[in-house]
Amino acid sequence: MGAVLSVTTCFAQINCCNCGVPFMVPDWLEADLRRTHRYFYCPNGHNQHFTAETEAEKLKKQLAKAETHLKTAQSEAAWQQSQREQAERSARAQKAIATKIKNRLARGLCPCCGKHFPELREHITERHPNYAPVDDVTTAVK
Repeated sequence: MGAVLSVTTCFAQINCCNCGVPFMVPDWLEADLRRTHRYFYCPNGHNQHFTAETEAEKLKKQLAKAETHLKTAQSEAAWQQSQREQAERSARAQKAIATKIKNRLARGLCPCCGKHFPELREHITERHPNYAPVDDVTTAVK
């Protein structure tokens, strides 16, 4: 008696998208056609292919989208950080300028022309009325 070989092949049924005729292909071929989106033909010769995205393609798109969102968020965070640092530097510079002016006022120096005046309040009020309100100058001198 000769050797017996038993082969089992699983098939998938596909219906032609043009004429509707059902036909069978091996399941491994159907999986490959769905994955690659290659064209194939029905028994009547109609050209067709699977257009639906595979799960792997959907996941790749989701991953690419998530990576894009992450890069955008990182860029935004870096920009916000640089803006915050710039604002902090600006605030420090403004504070230094204000301190310098307060110190000059405390020594009796006019912040506009640099001259020394023992009666600074009267000088600011009379000579430089638009510089600052009298209350601000009085507070700064005290």
